[in-house]
Parts: sequence; structure tokens; C-alpha cells
Amino acid sequence: MHGHGGSLQNHGSFSAGGAWPPQSPQVGVAAPQDNELANKAAEVTVLRSRLQHFEKENTRLQNELACAKEAPDKKRAERQERQELERVSGELQYARQDLLSSEEERKRMRLTLETMQKEMIALRKEQPERGPIAPAAAPAAPTAPAVATAAPPTPAEARRPKEPPVERRLKHETSFADESVQAKRSLLLEALARWEVLAPEGPWLQLRAALAANAAASAANAFAALAQCGGWAARSAAAQAARAWALETERLGELCLAERQTLPAALCGLLQKAVLEPEEDEHCENCASETMAALCEVAAKLRPAERPALRPALAAPGALCALLCEEVGPDSLHLPCLSFLQTCMACPELFALAHQAPEENLLLAAAELLVVPSRDSEVDSLERQQCRVAALRLFVQCLATAPSPDAILQLRGDGCDTVLQRLVLLGHHELMCLTLASNPWHSFQLEASCTLRRQAAETSLLLLSSFAWRSVPEAPSLPPAEYQQLRLRALALLGRTRILLPSIIDLVASRASEPEYHALLGSASLLRLLDDPEDSKGSVAAR
Repeated sequence: MHGHGGSLQNHGSFSAGGAWPPQSPQVGVAAPQDNELANKAAEVTVLRSRLQHFEKENTRLQNELACAKEAPDKKRAERQERQELERVSGELQYARQDLLSSEEERKRMRLTLETMQKEMIALRKEQPERGPIAPAAAPAAPTAPAVATAAPPTPAEARRPKEPPVERRLKHETSFADESVQAKRSLLLEALARWEVLAPEGPWLQLRAALAANAAASAANAFAALAQCGGWAARSAAAQAARAWALETERLGELCLAERQTLPAALCGLLQKAVLEPEEDEHCENCASETMAALCEVAAKLRPAERPALRPALAAPGALCALLCEEVGPDSLHLPCLSFLQTCMACPELFALAHQAPEENLLLAAAELLVVPSRDSEVDSLERQQCRVAALRLFVQCLATAPSPDAILQLRGDGCDTVLQRLVLLGHHELMCLTLASNPWHSFQLEASCTLRRQAAETSLLLLSSFAWRSVPEAPSLPPAEYQQLRLRALALLGRTRILLPSIIDLVASRASEPEYHALLGSASLLRLLDDPEDSKGSVAAR
């Protein structure tokens, strides 16, 4: 009891004068444990998501590794497919250009085939008719008694031709020519029939009457009046009829010498309207193309004395200049324009008219096609290269007609270079491209491009060599002072392009063993007349 009472006393002392020791409540003990448990659960969730992400990344890397192992085969297959596609596209483009350029040749071959078929039919009909003709040699019986007792001729002898081979060949050639004329006449009638559907009735009757009477002058006047009637479809049909007319008629000179209006004048007026009138129509473009083809056909068939009839085309050259200044493309008319001008420049009168034009000078417009393409310009396509080659051929014809080469070589347009300087730049550019060219896949497009570049280089160096030969004639027989004076004068005309002469000579000489460069050796040797040996040594030492 005492002990127990002491404890009560002690207890009473705590309750009376002292305080209870601090005790943490039950809630405060459980809260940190719940927070820690939540944190651990969140960490587990984050780790699980990271693990899933790592598994996905691992799967992706495994897939990429598998794809990387298979990639060389796919890349090789894609490269082969791309090369095959380029080759096929090049073949298609080359075939398209060949198809466009050989359309007229196919027409002529078709006419020849039809003529030969008709000739074969005529020969088959002719064979049975010769059987009864053979016994006509019987009147010789009174002078030769042995013939009365002779055996009758065999069928083979009866069918044997009695006429001489020369006469028979001439007869066949005459029939072939007649058949060709008839085929051309049928083409003309077909073209006229297509035109008749679209043309007015009044002027058409006049043209038909003139054609029936074979009156060339009246037909040309009627055609000129009728070509201006109707829409663009009718005018396009008129140009097709004019082209067929130029193919068929043998009196083309009379058509070009009509009193009121000639056939070339009518075609030039039609071309002016089709090119210069601001109308965007498919038939309008077709009319310009057909009219240009008709002008080329007429110019090609005219005799040299009749070519002044093409004067209207050069007296008002607005349409031709507009066509030459257009952007070069697959459907542009640069090539027929340059071909037509090349035919016209063979006439001195037409050359003087084109050369002395104060505005819309066709020769300056053609010289713009000789500009070397820059790196920032569009792709140097096959069409651009064809235009450069055609322009070079035009200037070759101009040099053959001009009284002095300087009249052509010193032409200067809006740019800073003359025709002579552009020839140097173009020749050097084409030689550099040929030196760097390679065709490991045997692409037809690259082969066609190399052929055109080689033609451009040959023509450019030919013109430059003729300039060098004329500028420094008979160099070995000249005194050194006079030779040096002539050479310096020629180099002054070359201007800033004179530094390219040693490079041109080296480019040709470095590939002299190749057969494709044999045609360039003579031109390169003539350019040495203008090359200074000291400058050449300096350039070689610098390299």
C-alpha cells in the first residue's frame, strides 16, 4: 500500500505541479509514411514509363539496324531504276526530236512507196498484154522462107520484151515522175479541201478557178485575199495549203512574181498577224508554225534569181525578230526561222536589207543566240545547243555573202561583245564542256549533246581560223614589224577574249589523237598566227 501510495503521490505531483512529456500525435506519425509511399509509387511509375520508352527506343534502333543492313541493296536498286529512267527519258526526247525533224522525210517516203506500188500494179497489168503483141514479127516471112516451117513461139518467148532496155528504163522513170506529181497533186487537193470547209465561198471560187486554169499569178492574188479571211483555224489551213502548193507546183517562180501580191508576201502578212497580234490561242500558235514551215518550203524551192521575192519577210522583220527573241524551248520556232534566214542570206540583196536594218535587226537577234550560258541561268538544253549550231551556220552563210568579213564579225548588239568575241567565248566553252564530258551510262541525251557541242566548236573555230588567215595573210613572207602590227590589230579586235586563244589551242592539241578532234586541228593551227609564242611560254610556265 505504501509503495502503491507513493506512486500515487508521484503521480499527483505530476498532475499538480508538473507537465506531461510531449507526445507526438498518431496522425503526425502516419502522414510522412503515406507521403513516402506515394513518392515511391510515383518513382516506380516514372521508372516503368522510362523502361517502356527505352524498350521502344531499343526496338526502333533494332529496326533501323535491320534497315541499314538492307539499305545498300535498296540504294543500288533505286540508283539502277533512276539511271534506267534517265536513259528512257533521254531516248524518248531524242526520238521525239527525230520524229519532229523527219516528218517531211516520212511524207516523201510514203509518196515514193505509193508511187512504187502503183508502178508495180501497172507492170502487172502490162504483162498479159504483151502476149498477143509478140507475133507481130510475122511480116518477115516472105523474105525468110525458113520462117514458114519454123515452130510457133513459146509462151516465154511471146512474153519476152521487145523494146530496148534503155527505152524501158526511161519509160519507168517517166511513169515514176508522173506518179510523184499525181501524189503531190493529191496532197494539195486534200489541203485545199480542208481549207474549203473553213474559208468563205466568194474568194474560194476565185482561187479554185485560178487553180483549174493553172494561172499562177491569179492564183497567188486569190490566195493572198483569201488567207486574210476567217479565223485562226482557217488561216492555219491556208498555210498548210500553201506548203502543199509549194511542194506540188513547178511554177513557183510565177507565184512569187505576181503583179498585185506574191505568195511570200501573203505568207509574211499571215505570219505578222499570227505572231504580233496579242491573242493566246492554240490555233494561232499552230498558224504561226504552219506559216513558218510554208515559208521555209517556198524559200528552199526558189531559184537564186527568184529569191528577191522573199523581200517582204525582211522588209518587215518584226515577226521573225519576235520569234528569235522568245525563250528557247521544245515548241519554239527558232530552228525554222534560222533555216529560213540562212536561205535568204544566200541572196546579196536580201543580205544587204537585213544587215542595214536600223531597228529589229535579224542578224543581231541571231547573234544573241551565241551567248555562252552562265551558271545561274537555266539548264543548257538540247534545244539551246541546236539553236547555237543553227545560228553559227547562218553566220557562215553570211560570211560567204558579205563583201567583207568585218561586216559580220564586228556586229555588236546591246551587249559588250561582238560576234567575233562571242565566237571565241563559245568555242572555248564548248571545248571545255567536251573535255569534262563523260557518259558512263551511254545516255542518248548526253551523246546528242556532245555531238552538238562538237559541231558548235568546229564551226566556231572554222570562223575564227578564217578571221586569222585574213587578218595575217602569208605570215612567213611578211617582215617581222608588219607581221607584228597586223597581229596586234587582230588581237585588238578580239578584245578581252584574246587571252582564251592559247587555251583553245591547248585544248585541241591535248586531244589531237582522238578521231573526233581531227577536224579541229587545221583551225587550231591557223589560230597560232595570232598567238604570241612568248605569251604561250608564259602560260605554260604558269601552269
